[in-house]
Amino acid sequence: MRFIYDHLHSVEQLEVLLFLRARSESAWSVQDVSDEMRSTPVSIAGRRASLRSLGFLITREGAPPTYQYEPKTAELDQIARELADAYHVHRYKVIDLIFAPTKRARPFAEAFRLKKDGEDDE
Repeated sequence: MRFIYDHLHSVEQLEVLLFLRARSESAWSVQDVSDEMRSTPVSIAGRRASLRSLGFLITREGAPPTYQYEPKTAELDQIARELADAYHVHRYKVIDLIFAPTKRARPFAEAFRLKKDGEDDE
C-alpha cells in the first residue's frame, strides 16, 4: 500500500490512527491517548500532529485541547479502513513496509535527482 510507504513512519503512528478511528465518537487529549497506549505524551503529541497534517484528525479547543478521528475526505476514511484491515490480517507485512530499507534511502536519493530544464533548486 503506497500510503504506508509514503506517510507512515512508525508503528505507533499507525496504532494511534487505528486507536482513534476505533473510538471516533470521542475526542481525546494527548495524555488520555498516552495513558491508554502506554506511551509518552511527547511521542503521542508528535503522532497526533502528523495525523492531523495528513487530514485524519481534527482538534477541539479546550483545556486541554482534544482531538478526534474525523477524516477530511471519504478517501482518507477508506485508507484508514484498509489500513485497519491490513494491519489486522497482515501485521508483519505492514510493519515491514513501515520500516522498509528503501524508505530510509529515499531522501538521500532525491538529493541527487536530476532537474529538468527550467526547474529551480528549492
